[in-house]
Amino acid sequence: PPPEHEMEESQARRPPDRRLNRIPSWRHPEAVKPNASLSLNECHCMRRKRLHRILGLSRFLIRSSVRCHCLASMVLGRVLRRLPDDFRRRYGYRPAPVETFCDASRHDGTCFRATNFTCIGKSAGRGRLAPRGQRVPKKHILVYPLCADWRSVLGTVEPLGAGEGLGLDVFATQEMGGAPLGDLRLTKRLVRTAAMQAAAPSASIPAAAQGKRALVKGHYRFIDQPSASAVTPENILHPHRERTLRRMQGEPVVLCLQDGTDLHFAEHPGCSGLGLIAKRKAKGKAKAGGKGPSADKQGTLGLHMHSTLAVNTADIPLGVPQIQFEAPDSKPRRGKPLAERKTMRWVRGLREWMCWCGPGTTVRGARGA
Repeated sequence: PPPEHEMEESQARRPPDRRLNRIPSWRHPEAVKPNASLSLNECHCMRRKRLHRILGLSRFLIRSSVRCHCLASMVLGRVLRRLPDDFRRRYGYRPAPVETFCDASRHDGTCFRATNFTCIGKSAGRGRLAPRGQRVPKKHILVYPLCADWRSVLGTVEPLGAGEGLGLDVFATQEMGGAPLGDLRLTKRLVRTAAMQAAAPSASIPAAAQGKRALVKGHYRFIDQPSASAVTPENILHPHRERTLRRMQGEPVVLCLQDGTDLHFAEHPGCSGLGLIAKRKAKGKAKAGGKGPSADKQGTLGLHMHSTLAVNTADIPLGVPQIQFEAPDSKPRRGKPLAERKTMRWVRGLREWMCWCGPGTTVRGARGA
């Protein structure tokens, strides 16, 4: 965005009826008084490493001539909803929280509270533009999180040791127990299913259940959810991803290994939403009536899974911080926009690595053979 003084001059040159009524402007955050908040209580060195992930709202202007009920909170809400994606397209990474300041002696901050900003402390009293040594009134610091794991992104969570929580006896509970699936019963079912499959990772579901029909039926009920359900790959992986990032923060060097796997669904005619994973025709005869994925004449239908495995220099796995699922199409690569090409799988992984770096941690990527 242009500097604030340029925006003010531009506004002054506009006719009164064409001046902007709402101007949000952004800047780098200012210094915060140590121990002033629970979320930003970090050492000076750590804060400097993560300062670029905090976006400051320096000015939000609504002209006094405008009269509209709840206008400020409505505009703030709309801006904040599209801010992460717009910022990432422009600068290549997502900010974690937005912070702003409110002088309680002059403003109540009602529009910020209505937009779910949270007061986390007070400023240090050092103005950004004030002369050195001059003190200014302390202001309330208001924070709006742009992602669920913003504290982890800022490095305010204690790191875990390599391999901590990955044992078979505690894996399901610690790595899957906090999945936000919208219903605690679904989370408990996920833990039981994960524990069952962890004990026999290469076995089928009935074999892993050891003949217990209730476990088999519960598993298939768990995965048979409507499209609007919160049971998604992202939500299932969410607690494991957070703990993986904490293990990564405790390592000086982390290797992120990317590779893809094709999931073959040609023999499952009841599946929908599949893509073309191979141009050769699937083996086996078509189903009666010529319906189903195995009858597709263009090739084999299925899904492509692109996963990232994090390991340390001692070859100890730290976890799987990212899994991407795609349904490839049969369109030629030429003419496709970059965002729809297969290359973007690796680019998205590379962008995520930049967000996983902890203080003093070096993240290096490698492509699987």
